[in-house]
Amino acid sequence: MSWGTLGTVRPFSNFHPERDALELQSALEKKGSVDTVTLVRILTNRSNAQRQLIAKTFEEVAQKSLEAAVKKTVSGDVGALLLNLLMPPQEHDAYRLQQAMAVSMLSAFRVWHSGVHLHMNTNTVSVCVQGLGTDEETLTEILSLRSRKQLDDINAAYRFLYKKDLEKELRGETSGDFCKLLVALL
Repeated sequence: MSWGTLGTVRPFSNFHPERDALELQSALEKKGSVDTVTLVRILTNRSNAQRQLIAKTFEEVAQKSLEAAVKKTVSGDVGALLLNLLMPPQEHDAYRLQQAMAVSMLSAFRVWHSGVHLHMNTNTVSVCVQGLGTDEETLTEILSLRSRKQLDDINAAYRFLYKKDLEKELRGETSGDFCKLLVALL
């Protein structure tokens, strides 16, 4: 089944944020089950800038955020995809960087089981092994392919979303020449 545009999403030529917001609201409030086909059709065929306008318009029309409505009604991989599509680019990159540096609880358990000492508190697991669980490919991709302005926006979004300094996090999760390179790119 084809969802429309393949590859890079270009601005939708017949764009009407009000119409899209109302159609999304109807799809999310459909009796019985959510109309995911409509959600996917609209959100995958609009540019990020257009999706941001739709989200703003949706909030004005529905008196709730589109993100909250999607979180409440759509789960699984489709829900995750839709939530990713609703993020502004800098927030999406900040999220991907955070995920690339995160250690899953399963990884932490495996490390603990192998005898490596862990520091645990209620919200985080800090592993005393630098770089464990990092996704170097994602870190490299984002930090090497963004402009100075985009990196500044990502830095600000990271600080806002996670209340942490991105450079400090990178230094804590990477080491050696790779760490120096990432920090230089940042």
